[in-house]
Amino acid sequence: MIPLLLAFTWAGNQYSWTSVEILGLLTASVVAFVLFIITERRVTNPVLPLYLFKNNVFSLSNAIGFLIGIGMFGAIMYMPFFIQGVMGTSAAKSGFVMMFMTLSMVVFSAITGQLVTRTGKYKKLALTGLTIMGVGMYLLTLMSTETSNVSAALHLVILGCGLGMAFPIFNLTVQNAVPHRELGVATAAIQLFRQMGGTVGVSIMGTILSTRMESRLTDGVTKDPDLAANPEIAEKWKSLKDPQILLSPEQLAAIKSQIPPEMSGLFERFIDFLREAMNYGLSGVFLMGTGVMILALLLTLFLREIPLRTTNRDPAEEEESSTSRNRSTKPQPEG
Repeated sequence: MIPLLLAFTWAGNQYSWTSVEILGLLTASVVAFVLFIITERRVTNPVLPLYLFKNNVFSLSNAIGFLIGIGMFGAIMYMPFFIQGVMGTSAAKSGFVMMFMTLSMVVFSAITGQLVTRTGKYKKLALTGLTIMGVGMYLLTLMSTETSNVSAALHLVILGCGLGMAFPIFNLTVQNAVPHRELGVATAAIQLFRQMGGTVGVSIMGTILSTRMESRLTDGVTKDPDLAANPEIAEKWKSLKDPQILLSPEQLAAIKSQIPPEMSGLFERFIDFLREAMNYGLSGVFLMGTGVMILALLLTLFLREIPLRTTNRDPAEEEESSTSRNRSTKPQPEG
């Protein structure tokens, strides 16, 4: 697991996807996975009982949890890039805008819990939540450099509402689908798959961001007559394409202070190109998130809804207990 997480954390960031380091980590992950499967099949008390994956509800719920992790962590990681980098706001304002997503998630998570408790149904709520998440993620793809803080917050509220509805339901589905003795394992599994989805998704999204950003920036610089007339300066400034630079107004101001006065206007235009390039890259990131939510929605259609457990005993234990009670209350023949 650790080599896989390291591979997707470093890929496209510290190392290229085809580097020896990343390929080596991915190979080690495959070997470790095979050894893990062999070991789990042989031991008496496995860490993750493989027979659980024969349960359709358990398997589908973990797959959907993986996809939800991609969408959730993708929004958490890359929306600040948009708010600070594209819109040019401060980190404090970015945190304030992101807070609306968290608040809506908490509120709708509580509401969903109440609805499930009262109705005993969860599949329609899961479908509704994932649909709202998909809509919220798609709205993020429509944002631009002209987007206001209010619009960004509204889009995040929609995303948070869907996430709040869907997030707790799949914890419930795995817990409801496995024997009571496996509740701890099932809960840990859905958390693990969700975290894995976040790690893998954020890494892939980072590659999409950097690739699209590089493409749009190169295209913009080439088409600008002033920047095209100063290829050496343009090439030097392209080294500033690191998205983190736009997230820090202080760092950007420090760089600008080193620019000759006669080049300040050209530098400002380059920064505008950089913001537009980041917006283009992030639209691809959120478009991927939209596709992932659609896939999660489709998988949920195949999720079998089973009655919620009303006791902490397994059905066999409950039946045996009921039989014992019936025997104890049955009138005894008079001797």
